[in-house]
Amino acid sequence: MDEVEESASKIVGGDFDVILLVRANDARDLRRIVLEDIQAIPSIRSTRTTLIFEDYAKG
Repeated sequence: MDEVEESASKIVGGDFDVILLVRANDARDLRRIVLEDIQAIPSIRSTRTTLIFEDYAKG
C-alpha cells in the first residue's frame, strides 16, 4: 500500500499488534484505505484509527 509509511510502521506489544502510519489526502481517502484496503487483508481482525493533527518533530 503506497499510503503506508514503512519507516513509521511498527510491530508492538500491548493492546495492538501493529501500528501503521497512513497518509491520506482527506477523510474519504482515509475511509477507503482503512475499509477497502487494510480491512480486506484476511489476517486483520479489527482496526482503530487515531488522527495526528500536528507532528512537532517535523515542525
